[in-house]
Amino acid sequence: MANRWKCSKSHSSGEPKPEAGGGLSEKSISSGPLLPRQTVGPTSTGWPEVSYIAFDNQEHDEHPLALWYLRQVSNKGSVLKKRKKSFKVRNYDPDQATQEKLLSGISQYVGKAIMYDKEMIMEATNDLDELCKIGDSMYKATMYGKVLAIKRTNKDVKEKLSILQKVNHVNLVNLMGISYDADGDRFLVYENAENGSLENWLFPDSEASSDSLAFLSWSQRIHIALDFANGLHYMHDHTQQSIVHWDVRERNILVDSNFKAKFANFSTARPVTNSSMPKVDVFAFGVLLLELLSGKRAMETKENGEVVMLYKDLREVLKVEEKSVERLQKWIDPKLENCYPLDGALSLAALATTCTQENAQARPSLAEVVLNLSVLAQSSPKTMHKFSTSKFKTDSIVEVVIPVETR
Repeated sequence: MANRWKCSKSHSSGEPKPEAGGGLSEKSISSGPLLPRQTVGPTSTGWPEVSYIAFDNQEHDEHPLALWYLRQVSNKGSVLKKRKKSFKVRNYDPDQATQEKLLSGISQYVGKAIMYDKEMIMEATNDLDELCKIGDSMYKATMYGKVLAIKRTNKDVKEKLSILQKVNHVNLVNLMGISYDADGDRFLVYENAENGSLENWLFPDSEASSDSLAFLSWSQRIHIALDFANGLHYMHDHTQQSIVHWDVRERNILVDSNFKAKFANFSTARPVTNSSMPKVDVFAFGVLLLELLSGKRAMETKENGEVVMLYKDLREVLKVEEKSVERLQKWIDPKLENCYPLDGALSLAALATTCTQENAQARPSLAEVVLNLSVLAQSSPKTMHKFSTSKFKTDSIVEVVIPVETR
């Protein structure tokens, strides 16, 4: 086998020197897979910066640049007695290499969750103290200086973990770690959402509402809708295999300190097996839009016992076109106090109606929903002034953003 050279550091001067055997150091030259662009020597000494050098055993003339480098790292240019090798200088494209690695299995496995000792869980929650409770079987805890949310369950979480370890998106709650004990209890450690669930903001209980007058502005509602639309869009179209949430409702949407929305509770999530499954999420998403718009629950029971479905209620509101604007203004959440763009409200109502069509195949995809909400978000000012309903006539022309279909 032909003699080969490799570089090493001299203990006395720190200068590189050749050693017999092997090949050039992997820091500069490799016959294996391409490495990112690196410098073969300190540029302060005048050595060249080489993208990548690889060689094979075919008999060709030496590449001048590579041969010059070998002479430099030898003992002050001593003659190298070795078999001729062919050298190729190739540019390395990090973007292309990274893309190939990611596309080979970007969502097959994002990462492993940390395994926590149960003692640490119990210490962080003061032995599951009621004062640490922030919801059904949910506890607030501080671990390693971070405020986290811990869910206690005795159900099998294997399928949930398999889903959570395949997704990674800013609008999906991040699983930080897990723990379990001999009694069958499982503890799932999530990132904490400081502002709680969307349900608490849309439907505060009487005690909470008396203590605070806080509510979501129009702009916050639109951006929250866009956030959880992006999360669902990622699950439907950017995971391998596609995943449906199947429990899209206000209590499963959390709001962080910046009022960014994140999907939580993946207990019913599962891989898509047919084209109708994502349309179930789209319908539930449309109902959620109606709750944001009206401040009413998806299903309410009147005093006479009549059950009112919100999506059907909106159809009745918009049924008479001549009176639709006036009737919609009365139907919209009174907390907004007319501090919203009327054309934006009509557009959101139109989008929600499209999402809640009886024919599942007629409902838009999440990609189309995201596109429409992006247009609304860009056109919705962050601050709004009240407008008088008397200024608007029912027969006035209002510009409405019609749901756009992607092709």
